Amino acid sequence: MEVAKPKGGRPRKSAATLRSRTVRFRVSEAEYLRVQRKAAACNLTLSEYARQAVTSGRILRRIGPEELRLVSELTRERNNLNQLAFLQHAFGVASHEEELRRILRFYDEVIGRLKQKL
Repeated sequence: MEVAKPKGGRPRKSAATLRSRTVRFRVSEAEYLRVQRKAAACNLTLSEYARQAVTSGRILRRIGPEELRLVSELTRERNNLNQLAFLQHAFGVASHEEELRRILRFYDEVIGRLKQKL
């Protein structure tokens, strides 16, 4: 008697999520280049950009590696800010004014860079 071995790999997609149909349409060279640039600006493939445009009418921009790095920096500085706020509330320590100003300048700088990216 043989025991069936489970196959490797990821499980099959359900029929509802399987993309089995193809939609094709023609565009001019200028239109193609414009759509390709817009997709690249959103960090999406041309297929994903077109799929979002057709199905929802909204394009959700994918966050790029630079934005993720900036968010990570903000998170680290947030921890510093929380520690300073704790000291202020717990012990009434007000001698961290320069550190707070540095963190606020950092936040302003990172937020400015994020706005430029978006």
